[in-house]
Amino acid sequence: MKKIVSLALAILMVACLASVFASADVDPEIGVNRAVSIYETETAPVVDGVVNEGEYGDPIAVWPTDSIMQYKGDYAKNIDVKIYMCYDAENLYYAVVTECDDPHVAYNEGEHYIFNAHHVMSMILPDDPLRENEDGTYFYPDASGYNWSTLYSGGFCYEWTMIFNSKTNAPEAANHFLGLTDEAGVKFSTSSANGYDTYEIVIPWTAMKSTAQPEALKGEDGTVFGFDCDLGLTDIGDGDDGENGEFRGNYIYFAGAYSAFPAKNLRGCAIVTCSGKKEEPVSEPSSEPVSESASEVSDNPTQPTSDSGIIALAVIASVAA
Repeated sequence: MKKIVSLALAILMVACLASVFASADVDPEIGVNRAVSIYETETAPVVDGVVNEGEYGDPIAVWPTDSIMQYKGDYAKNIDVKIYMCYDAENLYYAVVTECDDPHVAYNEGEHYIFNAHHVMSMILPDDPLRENEDGTYFYPDASGYNWSTLYSGGFCYEWTMIFNSKTNAPEAANHFLGLTDEAGVKFSTSSANGYDTYEIVIPWTAMKSTAQPEALKGEDGTVFGFDCDLGLTDIGDGDDGENGEFRGNYIYFAGAYSAFPAKNLRGCAIVTCSGKKEEPVSEPSSEPVSESASEVSDNPTQPTSDSGIIALAVIASVAA
């Protein structure tokens, strides 16, 4: 009987912890300075709006099992989301595959901004988010005293939003901070099919620099940069969300840059480290006898395909959220 009670208490404690980590009341401190390792790929992913099994390697995060990601809105609580990132000597590759509600809605018209419905807003800071000045103070701002104009003029990071436009049935993107452009070799693609949205982008390392950090990063072991993303999962209609502290939308946050919305905490970006080729674990030979028959294991199904193709990311003036 004591064992049963102890087991029940343990299960209850785990459930309570899970509710803290994945709280609908987003805690800006959760996710801040999340550490992520990404690995070098031998075969570059094809940026076509389709993420095939193993194309990017293992995902760097899976929701809702991830204990650091957070959400806002009941619909987002149990949505199926996978975030991928890998690299080679030439490029950084990044993709998101997320379940979305039906019908898929995403467009950019008037006060229905590009980030008002199904979207992925992403931030890349091509430097260590915790970089310090000579006097020991932090170089990059956090959410305190947030001022959009200061971030925009500071040239600290890239920020952009990708959608699959439900009116034109085509990929679309808008830059908010700095500018990822086709002239720099940036390519992206998006798609929406069978209840899933897919977002992919390839960024050359030669573009991984900023006004604040003008030396381009290199695709090599030990390179560090900041990253975060904000997934919008429902259509909020026109206007800005979060006015007067009331939210209409459903969101998932990867790290801590967006969780203080509407402020943006650059020091809350995940700290991403390029870690070379991933070493696969070596399995020890089994001492158990091998069965003469074995059942076949089917491959996992791939994500739904789309004929959206590859679209160059153009510079589009936009007001950030």
